[in-house]
Amino acid sequence: MSQISVTTFHASSTVLEQIVTKLKNAAMIWTTSFEKQGQELASVTERHSSLQRELDQSQSDRSSLREQLERANAETQGLEVRCGTLSQELADVLATKQQADHAGQDAAVKIAKERIESAGGSAR
Repeated sequence: MSQISVTTFHASSTVLEQIVTKLKNAAMIWTTSFEKQGQELASVTERHSSLQRELDQSQSDRSSLREQLERANAETQGLEVRCGTLSQELADVLATKQQADHAGQDAAVKIAKERIESAGGSAR
């Protein structure tokens, strides 16, 4: 009976050693897998951080461009108002010039008539 126990113990010991070996192998595979997943997670986390920085910069750039656009629009509106004012001033100057030209022509005609009449002629 003691021979059977020793044989059984030896067989059980061999089975246990195989189980332990398989568990060790599984643990190594899992450890390697976890390490690989940890590296992938670190890589993904870094990529996420990089993309977040790019997004933040893009939003900052967009905000800056929006401010520049608003300033340019305000400046454009100011220039449009100024152009309208200048157009009106030019129209006033041209009207005044035209009136002066007519007044000058009338005065020249009047002076010519007076000269003709003082010279003894008849101005019509």
